[in-house]
Amino acid sequence: MEVFINGVDHNIFEKENVGKLLMKFSIPAIVSLLVAELYNMVDTVFVGRVIGGNAIGALVVVFPIQRIIVAISMMIAIGSSTAIARNNGKKDNEGIKAVV
Repeated sequence: MEVFINGVDHNIFEKENVGKLLMKFSIPAIVSLLVAELYNMVDTVFVGRVIGGNAIGALVVVFPIQRIIVAISMMIAIGSSTAIARNNGKKDNEGIKAVV
């Protein structure tokens, strides 16, 4: 069964090559992580020039904590979206409510 919404085929997971799909979905994630790291590097440069070395030391302490918080948030978001998608596929609204 083909599903077309606004002229777009939504069954790409059944038809496309796995490697091609992996690249298609991983490249935006990689770019967003690179932009976030670039933001942190530029932020460190400005803090170092304006405030000084002690401020860079503070950033060195805070950045790993920030990374842990982001990683936990992503873990919860990805796990929740996967569970919701599986329950949605099974038409299990109670399961979706349990996840949310």
